[in-house]
Amino acid sequence: MLIPSNAMIYFIYNANGSFFGEINYFINKMIGREKCGLCELSHNIFFKRKSWKLFLDELDAPYQVLHADEVSSEIKKLNLDYPCVVYKKDDSFSELISHNDFKNIGNINDLRNALKKSF
Repeated sequence: MLIPSNAMIYFIYNANGSFFGEINYFINKMIGREKCGLCELSHNIFFKRKSWKLFLDELDAPYQVLHADEVSSEIKKLNLDYPCVVYKKDDSFSELISHNDFKNIGNINDLRNALKKSF
């Protein structure tokens, strides 16, 4: 996957990163009130999936994985639904993979293909 060297990719969860945010997400997930497609791909119940770590290792560009409460004001201005994947090149942001796209991404291979298509 060819990604410009001056680019940054942001993977943004639909969950807060604090201890209580994680607990809240877990409880809501268990009772069926909340789901985060990116969370499902990257973690099992307690730990990061090996496939997620390998996927990140093979990216050709710098990246950050963020929780909803860690997103910069620049990204918040885009008014996006999470989870999503955002691309920054120079000072410009764009959404590569939307919240709705994650409904059709069931595994890391699907995510990899969606990312390739977006470039």
